[in-house]
Amino acid sequence: MKYLSLISLIVIFTNFCIGQLPEMDPSKIEIYITPFYNSTGPVIKVGEHSRGLASDESEEFLNTIHNMKENWSMLSVEELYIGAIRLYDRE
Repeated sequence: MKYLSLISLIVIFTNFCIGQLPEMDPSKIEIYITPFYNSTGPVIKVGEHSRGLASDESEEFLNTIHNMKENWSMLSVEELYIGAIRLYDRE
């Protein structure tokens, strides 16, 4: 009887936890690289290219990527990494 009660509690708790899971979009991967990048927003803090990388406007974003490409040897690792993530995110 003791084990039956324990098993019942485990089943109820598991069902409660599973029922609380948020819906996930399999085509979107949420990424957080504190303090440089947060995919919700997005929030980007990697220096002079932050605003352009975070932009929803295609022209500003592409101009930023072009500028980064022209100054490739001057970019930090963080700028390169976040730039690659944003290129993936924007499809």
